[in-house]
Amino acid sequence: MRVEYADTPRGYSVRMGRMAGLGALAAALAVAALLWRVQPLPTGHAYILGVEVAAALFVVWWAWTLPERWSHSRLALGVVAAVGVLWSAENLTDVRPDTEVVRVYGSLFSALDAGRNPYACDCIVHFSDHGARLGNFNYLPTEIWPYRAATELAGEWSVQVLVATLLLFGVAAFAVLWGATARDGRLRLLAFAPWIVLWELRTNVQTTLLVVALVVAVLLQRQRHERPWQRPALWVLFGVGMLTKFAVIPLFATWWWHSTYRRYRAARVGAPPRPLVRASLADAAVPAGIAVALSLPFGLVNIVRETVLFNLELGERAELTTFYPNVLSGLLQWVGASELFPVAAVGAMVAAVLLSARHAPVLAMLLTLTVFMLVAPTPEPQYLPVVILMFVAAVLERESLAVEARDLERQAA
Repeated sequence: MRVEYADTPRGYSVRMGRMAGLGALAAALAVAALLWRVQPLPTGHAYILGVEVAAALFVVWWAWTLPERWSHSRLALGVVAAVGVLWSAENLTDVRPDTEVVRVYGSLFSALDAGRNPYACDCIVHFSDHGARLGNFNYLPTEIWPYRAATELAGEWSVQVLVATLLLFGVAAFAVLWGATARDGRLRLLAFAPWIVLWELRTNVQTTLLVVALVVAVLLQRQRHERPWQRPALWVLFGVGMLTKFAVIPLFATWWWHSTYRRYRAARVGAPPRPLVRASLADAAVPAGIAVALSLPFGLVNIVRETVLFNLELGERAELTTFYPNVLSGLLQWVGASELFPVAAVGAMVAAVLLSARHAPVLAMLLTLTVFMLVAPTPEPQYLPVVILMFVAAVLERESLAVEARDLERQAA
């Protein structure tokens, strides 16, 4: 049984769903704009970031609703490339040697050199409303190793080393997507290169970008030709990727639920359930086991406390770092219901994962990433290169599914 997706030509109509999605994004943008205009929180800073993220997500999904011919238009792609170059150049002017990420990693490397556990040392520098403060490391472990290796190679840690590492990972991510694209579609990718490679050279998001690029490359190849090695490759990528930025966790949950949903839909009526259950359990347990194994040197409890729980507790987070209100976190803080944030954020993510299953795999992951960016504690413009990369991959996925559907129709005729 062939699984139909909502955005394939033979799938169910999604016109109303698309309009509802754009309406929800417009509402999120309105909330962000209201927070920016009123600025109701004494501890809130840079409300404009929430507006920028919500507006960017709205534009991305609006572009998704346009006729597919726009992605072949030289004029449209030229505008995309020009805006990407100009915007990236503007962002590059904000690269400074005294930013928080540089100080955080500098103190991290000092802690590691002294044999201390950065997740339990109270020795990592953070910037807050009260100035520089000491706390624990709040990034996941995979965000340590690439920058540690770069420091060893360069013989020092500096903003120049950070930017060089980010640039290298961005180029690698773009190269992976390039390799996963058919030759007749590669020239179109060049329009998005500035957004993927140059957009964010100020924060440590490029490790996540590279992992996501590898994941979507495997998914795109799997769509064309399924091979035995692809599933174990996704296990490893998600296992390592869940220890980069938090965005990979909902992406993993989306892939797992999507795979489980497709497996049960494709099974014949009366098929034995045990192999299906074992396959679904393996898809969940192996990546999770890899992530746990890689976390053990620092203590799994320490990592969960200083990363997951730290970001869900808005009050504790605001004490140690500067609070930038996002759509959900800012609104709940404003109405005095910040204690509801963990339940509301997790509930929204679970709903997004469950609802995404009827879409093609990459598009489903882009949907949950969008929701994640709106319910994250703070707005994260750093994820926009990941969004753009996944958007381009989703366009390629849609085109490939359309070709497959036309081929099946011709065979049936």
